[in-house]
Amino acid sequence: LDFSRDSILEARQRVRQRQRELLLQQMLQQPEYHVGDVLGPRVWGFAAKEEFDVVSVQLAIHYMVASQQQLQQLLQRSAARLAPGGKFIGSTVCCRELGRHVLQLRQLLPEHLQQLQQQQLQQQETDAADELARVYEQQLAAAAAADKRVFFSGNSVFCIFFDEDTLARILDPYQLPEPHETEGGLPLLELLAAKGLQRQAVTLQVLQQLSSSYGLKYHFWLRSSIDAEEYVFPFAAARAAAQQQGLSCCLSVSFPRLLAAATSHPTTAADTLRWLQQQKHKRSRQLTPQQQAAFALYKAFAFVKEAPSSSSSSSSSSSSNSSSGAAQQTGASAGNSSNSSSL
Repeated sequence: LDFSRDSILEARQRVRQRQRELLLQQMLQQPEYHVGDVLGPRVWGFAAKEEFDVVSVQLAIHYMVASQQQLQQLLQRSAARLAPGGKFIGSTVCCRELGRHVLQLRQLLPEHLQQLQQQQLQQQETDAADELARVYEQQLAAAAAADKRVFFSGNSVFCIFFDEDTLARILDPYQLPEPHETEGGLPLLELLAAKGLQRQAVTLQVLQQLSSSYGLKYHFWLRSSIDAEEYVFPFAAARAAAQQQGLSCCLSVSFPRLLAAATSHPTTAADTLRWLQQQKHKRSRQLTPQQQAAFALYKAFAFVKEAPSSSSSSSSSSSSNSSSGAAQQTGASAGNSSNSSSL
């Protein structure tokens, strides 16, 4: 399901390609393809009578969820269509890794564009440098039009941009340094530390805001792939919202750790290593440090739909028991609930 017809066509092509490469084994049921907005009410009509084992949202939820209401709608509809034990599997930008880049943000200045253009002439790297230079120009122009500062962090493969209003929200209750301070080119954390603030306290505050606040918008550029606005996916808040819909978090892991686990697990190692060899053959090289940093930005997560609790039926069947017996049963149910939450 995707709102873009081009993406649906690409999905069809990928399935055929994976089958030819034997990376996708014979399917018990052929996939269906639908064009529509997953947050809209009408697109769920085709699935109204279906029950699914997996709902998968890969590298898209940070475009879809700009508010708490949108996330609740998505989780509620997904939970309603999942079978007991079914999983909601997603991938997104990691709050912890994003927070590390927030602390390294510097104000984007015309001098940075000039330096990039000079490097482009010296190294004769036209395509990538031209692409990033255009993004710099767009961000500087938008900041000038709004009479606001824009801050950036990244490398030649990816770049993250925050405007000063969003950055002020993330730093609250700490104050964003004044323009004459940020124009010096120092990273944000260094500027705040120079004011006497504790680095650890600032770091924890940034992570807390990113993990719990909705509507934090930034601009993300990934070479030859992405040049768009995204929203921070506040994972701690999302995990709590999922729990309210009967979805418990069973996985939260960075892409590098997930890949390392897949290459060592007996069930997935062979297919994963074969896929990696194919990727290396296509690119004829290992990931550069810049590409590794981009890869580390992302995480995978999964929520599992809890099976109906047997304690509720036991409680109703024993409603005629004595009050002391009911109290004992309530205590046992609470203990089971606690164990389930800890898992």
